[in-house]
Amino acid sequence: MVKKGHAAPVCRDADDARPSRRQKTPLLGTVLASKYKLLENIGEGGFGVVYLAKAVASGERVAIKHLRKQKIQNLVERFEREEAVMRLIADDGIVRVIERFHLDGYGHFLVMEHVDGRALDDLIADQDEVNARLDFRQILDIMESLLLTARVLDAHGVVHRDIKPENIMVSTDADGRTRTKIMDFGVAKVMGGNDGPGMHAGM
Repeated sequence: MVKKGHAAPVCRDADDARPSRRQKTPLLGTVLASKYKLLENIGEGGFGVVYLAKAVASGERVAIKHLRKQKIQNLVERFEREEAVMRLIADDGIVRVIERFHLDGYGHFLVMEHVDGRALDDLIADQDEVNARLDFRQILDIMESLLLTARVLDAHGVVHRDIKPENIMVSTDADGRTRTKIMDFGVAKVMGGNDGPGMHAGM
């Protein structure tokens, strides 16, 4: 997913962002909506790009997902659903959404927290390369963190429907314990009602 020592919420399915091959993009250096300066392309796919950006006012680093194919309605609805579900659940185990906006001529943008960590699949792949395994304590911490977040999702009636190592960010907290954040709620559903744009009841 994201290399070079930093990470961000990056979805890797066909409708979202995939790892960048350092492809050039004309938006780098651009200040969006007078708020966010795009610093680096950290993920790219057929329909979208994920940027590392900096909030002009605060200096906070954020991740910005850019949907370029805004004329494909189901992708726009997925973008809206992702924001709505993430706003519904305020929890440390969920990547925090900051805002979503549209710029004429550019498309839709979703601003999220920048996670200082790595995707779980990258972490596992690195261990495989050196014929090693994750530390047992790490595994317990990861499972505990995911189970706590699963309880929160269940309490809100949210079915993620796409939990996999690529969609789990792993980081270390102030106490040195391994923690996780779940991302990519584009295909999530809310059971029992319609709680926001693009969200549907039922399975």
